[in-house]
Amino acid sequence: MGAVGGQQLAATPTARAVAMHALLLAQRVLTLDDVWTLEVERATARAQPLTRSDLEVLEGHVRDLQRSLAETPRQAHELRMALAEMTGGDVDAALAAFADSPTAPPELVARVERSLPDYDLRSATIEACDYLIEEVDEDIRLLEEQLHTLQGEQLPPGDIRLPSRCAFHLLLTGAGIALGIASGGAAAVAGLGVVVGLGQGVYGWEGAGCPRVLPQIGRHRR
Repeated sequence: MGAVGGQQLAATPTARAVAMHALLLAQRVLTLDDVWTLEVERATARAQPLTRSDLEVLEGHVRDLQRSLAETPRQAHELRMALAEMTGGDVDAALAAFADSPTAPPELVARVERSLPDYDLRSATIEACDYLIEEVDEDIRLLEEQLHTLQGEQLPPGDIRLPSRCAFHLLLTGAGIALGIASGGAAAVAGLGVVVGLGQGVYGWEGAGCPRVLPQIGRHRR
């Protein structure tokens, strides 16, 4: 694999595996959080007691989410180490390659730049990894509280904290970029759903109102 910005990119099976597992983990956490929130909202709208079967299903969602969160520190650390070996120039080149991919929405890169006007994407993703390593245990604890509330036949808020959710959107975006770099550019990974994952991270970041909580996640400005 060629060099970008004078740096030889890490294009090993290990680097690709690290990025792929981080991407899949972020997608799983975000999806489980969405389902948990949706189920609580629907149960609230029905204004009827939950059946035992409903409770078991909702408890299952919470436990799945907690297990995924418990995996996060290791995955975030490994992705952080991979990103630390890449440069801002590598990331910019990967974004440009994604922009040229026929499977990527033409406005995708512009949305990344607009969402992070004062931040470097690589550094912001590293900060998101650090945030999750330090904070994810609190999200697991809060989910346990929500589960106890549910078992007491009351309905909890049904979501993880916004800064944590936003950190997972950054993790997803950064993992997509890292996988693109480690795989030789967007063309090499178009069939792996990386562009979809990258788009999910970027659009989800905007849709959740994450730019306003970015200072809570990291401080690496351009």
